[in-house]
Amino acid sequence: DWRNQTMQTLRSNNLTAKGDSQRKWVESFGPTEAYYFIYDSDLPTKELLGYCGLDKIHPVHNTAEISLLIRPDCLKSGYGRETIRQLLKIGFGMFNLKCIFGEIIDSSPSWEFWAKQRFVLEGQLRMRFFKDSVYYGSKVGSITRNEWRDK
Repeated sequence: DWRNQTMQTLRSNNLTAKGDSQRKWVESFGPTEAYYFIYDSDLPTKELLGYCGLDKIHPVHNTAEISLLIRPDCLKSGYGRETIRQLLKIGFGMFNLKCIFGEIIDSSPSWEFWAKQRFVLEGQLRMRFFKDSVYYGSKVGSITRNEWRDK
């Protein structure tokens, strides 16, 4: 349900996500995708707080696209920052990536979050997504292994 609340800021054109479609999406993961679900083990209910991943992992170029979705009621609580820290560690360490990039649709206010994680703005894509009869642009940013190491 909380994913559906954030559809305007997602690149997906699926208007709603139900249990079966979400399950099929998870089952479709292949060797170029690494998705993780975010839980807080300190919470008594151990509820799902979000998910994140590395997609389009390219074994020759050593690049991948990053994604993150945090439940709306858990935003600005540090989960996103810690998740990205761990995901970059996995990407640059375990997958030996050289560059991790992301694309943020302009209907989302989250570019500032990515800039705080030291992602560098590479450019603006115009009229990239069509949702609810409106075209939205997007921002593309990245972080390299060297920039990450310098943290």
